[in-house]
Amino acid sequence: MSGFVGILHLDSQTVDPLLLSKLNQSMAGRGPDAQRCWVRDFVGMGHTQLQTTIECQFDQQPAHLEGQFWIVADARIDDRPTLIQILEAHGSPPLHDRPDSELILWAYRVWGEDCVSHLLGDFAFAIWDDGAKKLFCARDRFGIKPFFYSHPGKIFLFSNTLNCLRKHPQVSNRLNDLAIADFLVLERHHTLDATAFADISRLPPAHVLSLRLGSLLQLRQYWTLSLPTPLNYRNPEDYCEQFRAVMRVAVADRMRRDRAGLFLSGGLDSTTLAAFAREVLPQKFYPSPLSTCTGYYDQLIPDEEPHYVQSVVDELELSAHYLNVDSYLPCGWWQDPQFPSPEPRADPFLAISIDSLRYLGRQCRVVLGGYGGDPIQFSSNRYFFTLLRQWRWGQIAQAMLQYSRWHDRLPPVGIRTQLRQWLGRNRSDSPTLPPWLNPGLVRQYSLRERYQGSSPTFTAQSGDRQEVFEGIDPMHWVSLFE
Repeated sequence: MSGFVGILHLDSQTVDPLLLSKLNQSMAGRGPDAQRCWVRDFVGMGHTQLQTTIECQFDQQPAHLEGQFWIVADARIDDRPTLIQILEAHGSPPLHDRPDSELILWAYRVWGEDCVSHLLGDFAFAIWDDGAKKLFCARDRFGIKPFFYSHPGKIFLFSNTLNCLRKHPQVSNRLNDLAIADFLVLERHHTLDATAFADISRLPPAHVLSLRLGSLLQLRQYWTLSLPTPLNYRNPEDYCEQFRAVMRVAVADRMRRDRAGLFLSGGLDSTTLAAFAREVLPQKFYPSPLSTCTGYYDQLIPDEEPHYVQSVVDELELSAHYLNVDSYLPCGWWQDPQFPSPEPRADPFLAISIDSLRYLGRQCRVVLGGYGGDPIQFSSNRYFFTLLRQWRWGQIAQAMLQYSRWHDRLPPVGIRTQLRQWLGRNRSDSPTLPPWLNPGLVRQYSLRERYQGSSPTFTAQSGDRQEVFEGIDPMHWVSLFE
């Protein structure tokens, strides 16, 4: 990901260009292709570029539109043809070969703060509106791109790199004790806006931030997860074709270069990605334009993963790399200076992921992963009880017959489990607090009460399919993406 940083002096003091350059240089590892800064009186922006799309070659951030709107962004905009067609209808010049940051600027020019409602993809960006003397920042719907900010006194700072903000002299290293307590109990944050540092906050997913000179900071959620009407096809093959159509577009949107990488396992999720990626990528490269990396155990435990992976590699003619992970010790990376993590991590085998990324990073700029293909399972008990509530007896009989054919048994509809869900008894009580946790900390922040009920979840706009959303934990996904 590219890096960006910004400074806004709310008391109209001039931004120090040397300080801005120092902050920007701290993110040089994020942007090996270009580093630039821009300062205008009391506002300044810096950007370090990693080119991940073909259009990035025309990107020179901080970028501007008509000298009035300035942007720094780490963004990949999906469904570009549709957005470009709408923008050109509103008077923009031809944009088919322009970088995504320019599309965002034109969207802001046309719709103002409502531009985020017209943007699909993964993005974090900040726009300085010089005419309105306003800063406008946004983060994508699922929080795939990070965004951090700090507001010490009369200065407002923002970046997509937490350690960058920590280098500003007015940002302290004081810890956020409540966030640390959350990590010790839950192994992650409990709220979407917290970081481990008291002076630094996260912009939550699907939120925008605006700040005018002389006004208070404003936060607003612009999107809520909702599911479309369930598909009902007569033939099972129609579901497969619909899935293929959606997946093909999704993979193509993410691979706007001539090469890509993939974390490949023997499971269905990553192998499905491999098949679609092989369709999307050009066939002229030899070896394959799709490089894969697979972690496996050679002697520590029996591991059949390489066997299944090699079948996929042979079938799709991929370029494969196998990483022997026998020697990786749990938590062995924590004292290694090559793994600078500004916040604590609950991943004892993070080194395996980092080394896999290092290998793929030498081959390409875009890496796909199949992790999370099954976080929401339309399990049999949910599915059958949904049909039952709707009195759809024909579909119930057909679904039970199909399940019996595939599994050689009747579906486990889980009467008692469903009753507990309806009675509200299926949720677990608060997590057990570890005995070594400081009792004073427990009392000070009312930790037992804090963890009552569930973690933050996406909520449905309609209660009819709320059970689907309960399987999605935003904090888990935000942590994974970052």
